[in-house]
Amino acid sequence: MSKTIDAFDEIVEAMGRDAADPMVIKPPPPVAPVPKVLRVKMWKPEKNESIAWMCREYLKKNNHGCEYTVQMGDIKERSHKYIHISELYKCERLIASKMLGLIEPEKISPELKSIFDNGHGVHGRLTTLMDKAGLLVARNVDNKIAEWGCGGEADAIVRVGSERRPMELKSINEDGFNKLGSEFDEIMQNGITHFDNLLACYVLQVQGYLKGLGLMRGHLWFENKNRQSWRELCVERSDDAIAYIEAKCGKIMRAVRGGVLPDGPCVAAYDSRAVKCAFGNKCFLEKGAA
Repeated sequence: MSKTIDAFDEIVEAMGRDAADPMVIKPPPPVAPVPKVLRVKMWKPEKNESIAWMCREYLKKNNHGCEYTVQMGDIKERSHKYIHISELYKCERLIASKMLGLIEPEKISPELKSIFDNGHGVHGRLTTLMDKAGLLVARNVDNKIAEWGCGGEADAIVRVGSERRPMELKSINEDGFNKLGSEFDEIMQNGITHFDNLLACYVLQVQGYLKGLGLMRGHLWFENKNRQSWRELCVERSDDAIAYIEAKCGKIMRAVRGGVLPDGPCVAAYDSRAVKCAFGNKCFLEKGAA
């Protein structure tokens, strides 16, 4: 079991559940309404703020490969005793159903393990590069918002001048990479109104890390799987996004403590989102909503 899951037992306890027996519960807290629109400030960093640019400059001055080692250990089933920051964009009913044990753990196929291994390789290469360039503070940083029953692990903490910021590393295919520009423009114009926008999912993840770590700005670094080209965005802490995370976590935890599923975004089993959902076939058969 990884250190992350061990460290998050305190989250389970803070949620009113016993780490050894997650279904030992306390009365649920009140739930605030979930904001519908999240206004978020993002920008494309200038050279003096761009981690990717500074790493590229390092490579120009040091014309050699960046040696790194990545331990490709066995992939463990993800613990669903608490809400994962990386899943905050997902449907409340889907998250709660995992926590209540209504969904079988995903089987780790050889193909899925290869995807994870590739991601670990990108993480190892880029964090080593940041370390060589003197920008890395720490890798794989535990991140807990215990009072909200939420936690995760930031890929890295980087140094920008005297400021420390969480860095989230994403390896995406060329199609997704090319959509980043239009997704960025949509968020800047309208705020985050839905999570079919993949960039919005990643921005919410960074917001969770900013809350958990008590920091004000973070970075997203994207690498194109096809061409290994880079894009980087800076994300500022958003009161709207933090309120959304708090309300959503509260809604999920109230339902889980009561042993039921919360209301979700789908109105019926034939909703397009329900059709695509891993839990869609069973979701509307489950009774009870918080």
